[in-house]
Amino acid sequence: MCILNIRHQNNWSKLLLVVVAVLSIAGCDKRKFEVTDNSELKSISITGSDTTAMWQIGTSRIFEIMCDPPYARVRNYELKSSDSDVLSIIRNSERTFEVTATGEGLATITAVADDQTAEKEFSVYDDSIKKEDLGVELHISTITDQADKSVMDKNTSLDAEVRYHLTASSICNNPKYSLKSWDEDVVSIEWDENGSWIIYAKNPGRCSITLNVSIDPDTTFDYRYDIIVYGHIKFTTLFSVPDYIGGFKVDEYDYPISKADVYLSAIISGYPWDDKNDVIERTVSPVSGTYELYSGVEYPSIIETGNEADEINSMYKMDGNEKIWYGVHAIQMDFIVKLDNPYIIIDDIIDDSDRDSPIYINFDICSSLQQEGLASFEEKTT
Repeated sequence: MCILNIRHQNNWSKLLLVVVAVLSIAGCDKRKFEVTDNSELKSISITGSDTTAMWQIGTSRIFEIMCDPPYARVRNYELKSSDSDVLSIIRNSERTFEVTATGEGLATITAVADDQTAEKEFSVYDDSIKKEDLGVELHISTITDQADKSVMDKNTSLDAEVRYHLTASSICNNPKYSLKSWDEDVVSIEWDENGSWIIYAKNPGRCSITLNVSIDPDTTFDYRYDIIVYGHIKFTTLFSVPDYIGGFKVDEYDYPISKADVYLSAIISGYPWDDKNDVIERTVSPVSGTYELYSGVEYPSIIETGNEADEINSMYKMDGNEKIWYGVHAIQMDFIVKLDNPYIIIDDIIDDSDRDSPIYINFDICSSLQQEGLASFEEKTT
């Protein structure tokens, strides 16, 4: 044990004695000083603004990676999501991250700091009201037969110059409905009350109508319906037996059609007077062209079959006075038509099959029509 004896001396002497005393005390203690490095990272954890497991879709939370010890030296911090479609991550600072719930499902976020990790699992759910959950439907009928209603399809075709009655329904309590047409020249709304309308399919064309359903001042949904309005016309097959020429006629209409590309082929046939089953056919060279269209226009001489008719009429069987001559008795005309207005349907082509009796005795005028270029929902226009 060291004995320290300090008496009254001047200031410098006193200071020297204190230093000597301290050194003497240190020299008397046999223990050694040890230096410990406490900056090594032992573990990490995840804290945040909200760490509850259930998470509402569309909301965000802030997370921070915490270290033990707090002053540990860390080279890099990372936060990862097991499913970025459920939880997406944006870095805010070195140790803080903003995580947003973007989709329903289970996902885990993993914090990484050097070789330490920590995890938290979350279940993302969506309890918001979805437009599919409201059971919204539009019911449609013609104005003349409102009892015959059907659910309106999202792609619906209507007939031009016809009025329709629409009613809306849903499972909502006291919803407010509104209906808008995006092209009043194609479909116009003539009468409107909450959830019930009369619309007029005015002209051939394509447009959309939007049904807006309001549940409360802050919750509204739009439901879109794509509509094609078709106009309807008819053709009539024309054929002249004396001249053996044929064509077509357009019935009266009020739609904007200006041209038609027409391809026409024909087969003329005949048989001897004593046997209708002994049919002879001759194929006529097809013709094609573009024709101006307007209400009631006639093109009676597009195709000529005179040579083929003469060939059949000059045929016979047997010889001498017992010759049995053939005669022409039918024409089959087949049309392929493309109108310049893709919203006009050629409903029918009139021939002898539509008449009570043929135009000519013992001669049948038959035809078919194939229409090309008609608008459809699969081929949307811009």
